[in-house]
Amino acid sequence: MKRVLQFSLFLFLTISCYNLNAQRLVGGANLSTFEGDDVEGADSKFGPRFGVAGDMFSNISNDLFFRGNVLFNSYGAQDEEESDNKIILDYITFGVGPSVELNDNFALSALFQVNLLLNAKEEFEGESYDLEDTINSSDAGIFPSIEYVSDSGFGLEAGYYFGLSNLNNTDDDTTEPDTDLMNRSLNLSLVYDFGGF
Repeated sequence: MKRVLQFSLFLFLTISCYNLNAQRLVGGANLSTFEGDDVEGADSKFGPRFGVAGDMFSNISNDLFFRGNVLFNSYGAQDEEESDNKIILDYITFGVGPSVELNDNFALSALFQVNLLLNAKEEFEGESYDLEDTINSSDAGIFPSIEYVSDSGFGLEAGYYFGLSNLNNTDDDTTEPDTDLMNRSLNLSLVYDFGGF
């Protein structure tokens, strides 16, 4: 069943990317942390965010359309007492969802976001430890955002990623099955729109 879901997800992402008309360059930062039943002492950490975004399929109306993106996102958290103790989760991210234009410069979006894990590690006192066996290979959540783009094409995007999936790999013997761990991230990015809304 898990393989069927993974194949369905891959097919959906392939179709979505094929229909993505890239019109926008995105680059910025994530201020991310974890949330869960047993999360204690986790503080926010900064990580990069960059990629392309654009319209998908056909516009529903002049003001309502589907938007998609393909991004690199680095999430994670750091110890609130020891900032050199960090967990870093790097993803390739696919997002798709409705967007509405408020006027010629502002737009609101609500994307369903799927993250495919590229790298999972813990850094502590200059050493790096692999966490890929204990972290699930995919994550999903909701990303609402507001975007301002000037007439020159430059702008800002602010959003919040609300992860809905448990990051812990419960198939791993070292992970307690009832332990929940979810991504949370505040995002701020610079935008260059070379295609217009």
